[in-house]
Amino acid sequence: MSDINSDKQNSGKKPGKKLIERWQSWVAIISATIVLFGALLDLPQKISDAFKNISPDDPSCEFYGRIVYSNDQPVVNAEIIVEGEKGSGFTDDNGEFHFTVKEKAGTRVQMLIKKDGLIKNNTLETLPGPVTIQLKDNL
Repeated sequence: MSDINSDKQNSGKKPGKKLIERWQSWVAIISATIVLFGALLDLPQKISDAFKNISPDDPSCEFYGRIVYSNDQPVVNAEIIVEGEKGSGFTDDNGEFHFTVKEKAGTRVQMLIKKDGLIKNNTLETLPGPVTIQLKDNL
C-alpha cells in the first residue's frame, strides 16, 4: 500500500516536471533558431569582407614601417607617399606608419618621405613591408 501511495505522489509531480522540461526544450529550440537566423543574415557581409582584398577590381594591401633619423630617433609627422596616388600616410610619435596602398603585395613602388614641404628620401620598396628607413640627417 505504501508503494501505491508513493506512486500517486510521484505521479502528481511528473506532469509538472515534464511540462517544465518541454518548456525548456522549446526555449532552447527557439533560442537556437534565433541565433542561427542572425548568423545567416550576417553571412553575406562576412563573405563579401573576406573576398574584398582579393578582388581583381580593387587590388590593395597594407603598407607599414618605421622612419628614424641616423641617431635612431623617430621621424614624427612625416608624410609617407607611394607615388602615383597609390596611397599615403603619416608617421606617429614612434616614427611608424600604416596605411592602405592601391597596389598588390609584392609590387615594388616608389616611396617618398616628405616633411615641412621637403622631400627627404626617394626610395624603391616592396609592398607590403615592413619598411625601416634611416635618414642620414634631420629633416
